[in-house]
Amino acid sequence: TINAIYVSSFRMFRNTRNLITYSILSQGKIQEHKNNFNDAIFVSDMLQQILDYYNKGLNYNYGLIKSTVDFVPEFNGSAEYLNIIFTELIDNAVRHDTNQFPPKVSLRQFGSGFEFTIVNTIAKDITFGINDIQQFRKFHEDLSLNGLGIGLYICKELSKRINCELSISIDSGLIKFTLRSNSNK
Repeated sequence: TINAIYVSSFRMFRNTRNLITYSILSQGKIQEHKNNFNDAIFVSDMLQQILDYYNKGLNYNYGLIKSTVDFVPEFNGSAEYLNIIFTELIDNAVRHDTNQFPPKVSLRQFGSGFEFTIVNTIAKDITFGINDIQQFRKFHEDLSLNGLGIGLYICKELSKRINCELSISIDSGLIKFTLRSNSNK
């Protein structure tokens, strides 16, 4: 069907983008946030566009992503990097959710910055933390999901570059990723 082609092309795009980003990261060519990036983006608008993309076009037949998106003022950082992080975390939640309930996304003001969280169910008892995230390491068994095992690694590394902190908590069959901006300056 058309939707299957659309989903497959999006996965191919993501995999290609992730390989390029990983290559740049591994060569040390991505600079720190304070040195090169000053995009002044509206985090709320960016996240809403990504959520709309998933809910209207890439629903994977899993239902709508539940979201609470509060207005967050400008974030001075790389719009491209933040987009990659949001997209990877949302895509992982959608693809690896056990369908008990749709993933839940929230964005709120946090000090002078923001806090983004995404919560979803996990298929089995997995325990890992931020330090366990390595390149090409998958935390799921289903190899048909076409992932490369670098999405979370890229999120971890890019979050450092844009002055954000990424954390993970796993409890009672739920996994929660939180991205907090450390400063809005």
